[in-house]
Amino acid sequence: FFECFKLTNIQFDAENCHTNNPVFAYTHTPTTLNIGNTVQIIDDYIFYGMNLTNIEIPASISSIEKMAFANSTHLEKINILSQNELKIDNTAFNNTAWIKKQSDDIIYVNTIALKYIGKEQPQELTFQEGTTAIASNFMTNNDKLKTINLPSSLQTIGANAFSGCSNITNINFPRNINSIYEEAFINCSNLKYINIPAS
Repeated sequence: FFECFKLTNIQFDAENCHTNNPVFAYTHTPTTLNIGNTVQIIDDYIFYGMNLTNIEIPASISSIEKMAFANSTHLEKINILSQNELKIDNTAFNNTAWIKKQSDDIIYVNTIALKYIGKEQPQELTFQEGTTAIASNFMTNNDKLKTINLPSSLQTIGANAFSGCSNITNINFPRNINSIYEEAFINCSNLKYINIPAS
């Protein structure tokens, strides 16, 4: 459906639609996208470059993958209804109006820490209380980062979240943590101490 310029409405109910291509890219007219409550995964690039202004993510969604809504430059409002464990890649909303209006700091989508935006790499990150998840690829290959302060509310750390952050030395996980995905701390070469409390 690439460059279907007159497409104005999409009802998307496919439970699992796997693609690595921008299926609906570059719909020039304002498009309404309704994602059904049986959909579980929003795959790589699937809604890339669409003319969307707002999007509601239903509670059934368990994962929003790489560049899923990226380059949808008019997208200003994102509402995620899920209260359950949700994985989001930090590139999912790249180059949207919503991203561009955020201040330099940790960017949140509801209670999920999506990515850090700033002119300089931070030495310390403190996630706000109420954060339930840290997105996949949240901050990678940052050799300045030494300290991450995780809130007691945190449940999930996404894949590769801090991969290559070579100067982190210790991590105190909160009691509520229940999922740390693959390679979340790979190549953290100075990591010496990990505390995982009983839960």
